[in-house]
Parts: sequence; C-alpha cells; structure tokens
Amino acid sequence: MLDKINLINELIEEYINPGLQMHSGSVKVQSYELENDPPTLKLQFEGMCGKCPSSFSQTLDSVANFLREEADIKNLNVLNITDI
Repeated sequence: MLDKINLINELIEEYINPGLQMHSGSVKVQSYELENDPPTLKLQFEGMCGKCPSSFSQTLDSVANFLREEADIKNLNVLNITDI
C-alpha cells in the first residue's frame, strides 16, 4: 500500500503538477483510501486550477486516467474535493 502511495505522489510531482503549473495551478492529495472498494483518491486543485470549471471534468478525467494507468490501479476512483 505504501508503495502505491509513494508512486502516486511521485507521479503527481513529476508529471501532473508541472503541466498544471504552466496554467498557474497544481493538485495535492487530500486523502488516500486505497484499501476501499473501489480504491479512492481525493484531490484538491489549487491556484488557477482550483477556480477553473474544467478541473471538475476534463482535467480531473485526464489526471484520473493517467494515475490509473501509471499506478496500475485500474478501478481507482479519483474525486475532486476542491471548493469553488
């Protein structure tokens, strides 16, 4: 479990946040519930990404698909818990 959490953090810091930072934003994990069925990851978008409606649709879908594939957690449920 800890290996998956470390991998998710690494993927966010090395691949996801650099892309979001080009739009003055970032994302951070608020909770890891990987033992749940389905495993769930709660994210909070920050900066401009926290104010952008696409962070609740297209950006979230892209981040979720990337994490599912790269972390090899096919049924990962990724939620955006950002308050607008």
